[in-house]
Amino acid sequence: MRFTKITAVGVAILLLGIVSVAAFSPRPHPEAAQPAAAAPQPALETFYVPAQHVNQATRIEDQPDAF
Repeated sequence: MRFTKITAVGVAILLLGIVSVAAFSPRPHPEAAQPAAAAPQPALETFYVPAQHVNQATRIEDQPDAF
């Protein structure tokens, strides 16, 4: 019974220490946590990715109707 009380007091002191550290630790300001406004991103409908290779095809092949 004696060890139970000592253990309970030890756990209570430990939890109070954890809570006090969490309460008094510095926190970032909400303004600093948010990144600065970035440049607006283009819409995906107008986003153009240039080709890496130029298409060298010069004539259109007739596609067969059946295999």
